[in-house]
Amino acid sequence: MKKFLMMFCVALVCATVFNGCSKKDDDSNDPQKQIIGKWKVTTVNLTLNGSPVTGAVLEDAKENIGLTMDFKSDLSFTSKGAEGITRTGTYLFSDGVLKLTGNETGEVDSDPVKITISESKLIINTKYYVQEITYDQELIFARVN
Repeated sequence: MKKFLMMFCVALVCATVFNGCSKKDDDSNDPQKQIIGKWKVTTVNLTLNGSPVTGAVLEDAKENIGLTMDFKSDLSFTSKGAEGITRTGTYLFSDGVLKLTGNETGEVDSDPVKITISESKLIINTKYYVQEITYDQELIFARVN
């Protein structure tokens, strides 16, 4: 009986030690946390009615390459365009949809946009307007350290 009690105590101590050393909750797959950080546009794709767009319209859209977005954990953001214009405001990100509100206007500055996010890539699908034509635009961001 003493031997059984001793083995039981050893097993209990081992179970406690190993359980206490288990990994903490991993929230690296939580999109709400993944968006936090600085991102830079590396690629711009345009389509019209599902077909890729090339030429001058695409070259104009590529002016977004270099745009940076810095999302903070307090739900504020700073963006800096390739032309050097800086904007600040707040954001809401829920269920893969992003809404931006600028400090300058206090109003929602963008239509809600669909986002796909991973640890190192952020893809924003939005609209790109040229004259009377509305293109589908895909902005691909890379995380900046």
